[in-house]
Amino acid sequence: MSVATGRHILDVRGVTKEYPLKNGAVVALQDINLQVDQGQVVSVLGPSGCGKTTLLEVIAGLRPVTRGQVLLQGTAMTGPSTKVGIVFQQDSTLPWRSVLSNIAFGMEMTGVSRSESARRAKEMLDLVGLTEFADAHPHQLSGGMRQRVAVARVLAMEPELIVMDEPFGALDEQTRLRLGLELLDLVTRVGTTILLVTHSIQESALLSDRVVVLSARPGAIRESFDVPIAKPRTLGTLASTEYARFTHTLWSCLMEMEGVESSNVVSVRA
Repeated sequence: MSVATGRHILDVRGVTKEYPLKNGAVVALQDINLQVDQGQVVSVLGPSGCGKTTLLEVIAGLRPVTRGQVLLQGTAMTGPSTKVGIVFQQDSTLPWRSVLSNIAFGMEMTGVSRSESARRAKEMLDLVGLTEFADAHPHQLSGGMRQRVAVARVLAMEPELIVMDEPFGALDEQTRLRLGLELLDLVTRVGTTILLVTHSIQESALLSDRVVVLSARPGAIRESFDVPIAKPRTLGTLASTEYARFTHTLWSCLMEMEGVESSNVVSVRA
């Protein structure tokens, strides 16, 4: 897996996505330009229906663009790639497989040898702190632990980019933030790159290097904020002045799009 170098790993150029209808088309995304550096965690935030998930699916090669181009390491994305790992909100563990076997599943599907799959699965199991649950089955785990398994399965594939669609959305706020910090620690140690779609201002501010805010449909980039909060971050960061100021800035940006006045806006825009 690549180590963060500061160069662009993802380059989204003028991407527009339309869905045809009988009497025209719905424009989901309009002229999206986005660059992500290796090793970064970038969150995509915006109102419901603004195209966040569509953007993720286009970047992952799951949907074709109408216009524009998505480049991963300089190569155009024309379909799904093993260089892009995906973590969904829904529980994606296989109930009939053990935890260790779940982690090995993706590698098995792509032709990795059994011995190498087992080695990497055990390594990822240890990385996400579930070594003692290797022989357990998903129904024996909590929701947070199952999401750790899903993340470990993706990491075992050694992707260059991981796209995550509300990966902790089904969990309570405290658990999702705690697991998010664990993910942040994993990213720091492994050096992969994360594109995170979320509805949570708190989550985006706590976990990200940069937050991109989309406008209401058709989704277009309204703002891009570098996160001015020092690392490492912990749950204690939630009580810091920097965190409060930045979440207020994000909230104000979203409210402005809804036409709601916000007083005392603190600007920390890059």
